[in-house]
Amino acid sequence: LFMRELRTWIALPEHPHIAACRFFRTIEDRLAIFAEYVAGGTLKGWIRDRKLLSLEMILDVAIQCCWGLQAAHVHGVVHQDVKPANVLMTEDGIAKITDFGLARALHKGGMQKLAGDRSGPVWVSAEGMTEAYCSPEQAGWRKLTHRTDIWSWGLAVLEMFTGSVTWSHGSIARQALEECIKDGPEPPYPAMPDAVATVLRRCFQERPAQRWNSLEKVAGVLREVYRQETGQTYPRQKPA
Repeated sequence: LFMRELRTWIALPEHPHIAACRFFRTIEDRLAIFAEYVAGGTLKGWIRDRKLLSLEMILDVAIQCCWGLQAAHVHGVVHQDVKPANVLMTEDGIAKITDFGLARALHKGGMQKLAGDRSGPVWVSAEGMTEAYCSPEQAGWRKLTHRTDIWSWGLAVLEMFTGSVTWSHGSIARQALEECIKDGPEPPYPAMPDAVATVLRRCFQERPAQRWNSLEKVAGVLREVYRQETGQTYPRQKPA
């Protein structure tokens, strides 16, 4: 199962916002995965180190992640563990999605901690998902579509505005969003524009069919928000 997920990742097309997985091989009974090296660390690290403190930077990363995930969705691939720790950053701020499907494959193969063990942090992959970013259908072990990634993407964006995981479980995303809006930004983080809050509310619809149909549409909305909030056209071109 793990090998199948790896092959699926390797088969994804070259894309500037997907970290490429090249090949894998067994070396002395250990699996070695050869993937693209990205020098800037993870988005989780950038949030922790307060590198994303402007609305322009947050929107930029959010849009790039939309494009990367959309490219995977078009090819029938659902990531299933979207979170800042699974977004790699180049030193000049280009975001690349990584680790497609590996957490779920590890769990199904009995290679992760046993069900019921909640001793680890809620932002670490376990049982095929990460509690802090999981959708209601993931938490309920129901069938998953690309819309589960849209829910998790929304929580990653929310974390960029809050600076940390302020909620106990991904399934209460809507409540966490409303609390963030009610309490206002905590310095030095920027305020969330109403248009972004509207985007996230639709991401956090309980029924998957009521969420956004595609992250390509979300990226288009956020590009317009970028123009309205900054007075400038979003500088990056959508990848072919």
